[in-house]
Amino acid sequence: MDFGVKFKYIYQLSNFKKMRVIKTNLIIILVVIVLAVVTGGFFLINSIVGEIETPLETHTAEGSLIHYVDIVGFAFSPEDIIIKQGETIVWTNKDLAKHTATSDSEDEIDSELLAKGESYSHTFDIIGEFSYHCVPHPYMIGKIIVE
Repeated sequence: MDFGVKFKYIYQLSNFKKMRVIKTNLIIILVVIVLAVVTGGFFLINSIVGEIETPLETHTAEGSLIHYVDIVGFAFSPEDIIIKQGETIVWTNKDLAKHTATSDSEDEIDSELLAKGESYSHTFDIIGEFSYHCVPHPYMIGKIIVE
């Protein structure tokens, strides 16, 4: 085997190894991009849905006030709210995950697990402060002050 043939063989082998490395790197980059798009799309869709605004309060036909708390982005919004005795709060889950609104100490607030789009309402007849949380996500907290 002469030197030219050996050099050509080594050169081809070297190119083959380089192409394998390039191909492997491209596959890794493609997988990372796909994962970024999928997870980014999930959070983008969840945040877009959360941006649909719910009014903070409305009046019923009888004249009493209804206040709204959105459950969005794994948080209650607004987190704290001040209302008058006899007024109602409606919690609406806008997250993909299921959530609750549950009193910290008493049974005043006690929703079932709310799926996306589901709501829970409660009329507050007792004056006081009512702290609450989400059972599956205890870091989600809120407070109702009834005057």
